Amino acid sequence: MHYIAIIEQEDGRFGVVFPDFPGCVSVGDSIDEVMNGAKEALSLHVQGMIDDEDELPAPSSVSQIRLMKDWIFTDDPVFTNIAVVPTFGMLVRANISIDSGHLSAIDEEAKLRKMTRSSFLAQAARIEIER
Repeated sequence: MHYIAIIEQEDGRFGVVFPDFPGCVSVGDSIDEVMNGAKEALSLHVQGMIDDEDELPAPSSVSQIRLMKDWIFTDDPVFTNIAVVPTFGMLVRANISIDSGHLSAIDEEAKLRKMTRSSFLAQAARIEIER
């Protein structure tokens, strides 16, 4: 899932809010700092909702958010998507097809990292999705 974040700058500092998650915010002195904080804040917020068995909201579109005047504080907000990969704590078996050379490389790398093939693939997928 991808949720819209609103990035605004005021007085040299950056702030990020998530209209779909009131109270989930991030602030920082640089765009990199605020975006890293925003990803972490959203991830923690979503995981907390899952742990509390709260239903996650459907992601709003940019056009829907533009109509939410309470969420936009400057004349030039920037909108971006931030991916969320929730952890439900339930493993599911999945059959995939993959080139044998890729599989060998995955197995070698997983072994070097003292990981299982499954955990290596899950971690790599999560990193790629969140990127």
